[in-house]
Amino acid sequence: MYASKKNMDSFTENYVVPFIKKFGDNPYLFAVEPCNEIEWVNQNPDNAGESWKTLRYFCARVVAEVHARSNVLTTVGLSVKWQTNTYPGNEGSQFSNRRLRAQYDNPHVYLDFYSPHFLYYG
Repeated sequence: MYASKKNMDSFTENYVVPFIKKFGDNPYLFAVEPCNEIEWVNQNPDNAGESWKTLRYFCARVVAEVHARSNVLTTVGLSVKWQTNTYPGNEGSQFSNRRLRAQYDNPHVYLDFYSPHFLYYG
C-alpha cells in the first residue's frame, strides 16, 4: 500500500471514507488511528522500511478524510522518541501537524491528541 500515493489514496477512499460514513456518528467510536506503532514500518526493513515522509502522507490523507466527515478524533500511536522534541536522543516530532500538512496540505490535516508509547532506548 505504501508503494505509491495512488495506493494510499485508494485505501483512504475505499476503506476510510466508507468506514467514517457508516460509523462516524457512532458515540462509541472515540478515535481513528491510521497506524499503531507506525515507527516499525519506518525502522524495520522487514515491515517495509518506509520513509517518514511516506508515512506522514498516509496519516495526513486518513485524518483529513476523518475530520472532513465526522467529529471523530485522530491520533497516531508512536514511541515518545518520535513524538517530542524534548526526549533525550529524540528525532523530533515526526507527526506534528506542520509535518503532516507538508505532505498533504488540507485544513483537515491535524491530530487531535498524541498517543505516546514509552520505550527505553538506553
